[in-house]
Amino acid sequence: MTFDDNTKEVGKTENEAKLQGLIREREQKVNRVFLLAFEVVLIFGIPALIAMLIIWKSESEKIAWVVLPIAFILSWAFMIFRYRKISRELKNLDAKIKELKSK
Repeated sequence: MTFDDNTKEVGKTENEAKLQGLIREREQKVNRVFLLAFEVVLIFGIPALIAMLIIWKSESEKIAWVVLPIAFILSWAFMIFRYRKISRELKNLDAKIKELKSK
């Protein structure tokens, strides 16, 4: 075995360790998606609850036509933001994993 073969072996084990670390990190992110279910309840529930309290305190039907759509739009905007953030993180990890596997 030559010096070049030894360095290839060392590089290969380092890549394998990095790959295993990235795979573990990706699995953690995927498992974190399950916690997103709880976040969804909060993301939609809190604005809806606040909107309902505002409507209840104002005792006006007209305010409902303003507050409820705002709460709905804010909830969806935050959900889209969270989805894009998680999706971007997973794509970055997948790209790193693919790069290490190809080495």
